[in-house]
Amino acid sequence: MVKEFRQRVLGGAKLTADQAIALLDSPAAAIFSCGWFEEKGVPFVGHKAQVLEGEWPPSKEASRVQGSIRIGWNGGELLSSYEGVAPFRSLDVPIGPKPLWRRKLVVLEHSVLGLLFEFAQRLHERYPWWRARMMPMFVLMQQAPMVGRPGAYYYYNIPSSYPEVLRRSRVYQPIVLELPPWFPVANATQIYKIVKELIPTTPQPSLRRLALFEFVVKHPDVTVPGEGQINVGPSWAALLSAWNEGLPPEHKWRYGDRRNFRRDFRKAFDQIVNYYRYVYCRSPQGI
Repeated sequence: MVKEFRQRVLGGAKLTADQAIALLDSPAAAIFSCGWFEEKGVPFVGHKAQVLEGEWPPSKEASRVQGSIRIGWNGGELLSSYEGVAPFRSLDVPIGPKPLWRRKLVVLEHSVLGLLFEFAQRLHERYPWWRARMMPMFVLMQQAPMVGRPGAYYYYNIPSSYPEVLRRSRVYQPIVLELPPWFPVANATQIYKIVKELIPTTPQPSLRRLALFEFVVKHPDVTVPGEGQINVGPSWAALLSAWNEGLPPEHKWRYGDRRNFRRDFRKAFDQIVNYYRYVYCRSPQGI
């Protein structure tokens, strides 16, 4: 089945990543059948399509779609109307070397991509350790997805509604790698580096902000009721006045605006105290 599709649509060759992405992104491939492409002389690979009128992809409530589409390729162009009725197929397909998840990639059931999505489901049923969403790229590029695909997680802005296990008493949250036991050590290190680069780190606060942080938190009327929390008793204007009084008149660390004074303290506080308080997030796709 897959070989026949590759022979008919891909000319027996495998696509590059760019060609596969272009085909999956094509509204023409999502709307028209293989027979339509062959009848009109439109190449499956290498065309560009643009919806001119009508709704595509269809909304969740839609049971019918219609409109017009322009298709161009090297040496030809075609303007065609289209019409389709539910059911519509949809699949989350990872696209590219480091895939970007395309939610709700919707196709007409008997279209070129509809046929591809049918293959994806059948392959998943035959080989359940491969997810259906991984199969389109396997068919188009002949690249089998990894069995025991690695996962990596970190945490960001934990809300109070999350389970207690995610609100552990710590200033930071860990990076968690989930790897099959046969996964190479070098690859695990690479994944860790990718996730580490994603975490929104910031440089160390300037000496001025470090001094400002120390000045505010040491004030007798400033309290820290819990991890990552602070209550400022005196007004920011009073704190600013006390800060400036402790510096020479022309000192460059003096502040003229309490809003800048408060902003710099808050930034230093977040960098120092809230540095790694993260909500559960998935690591980059495709690692």
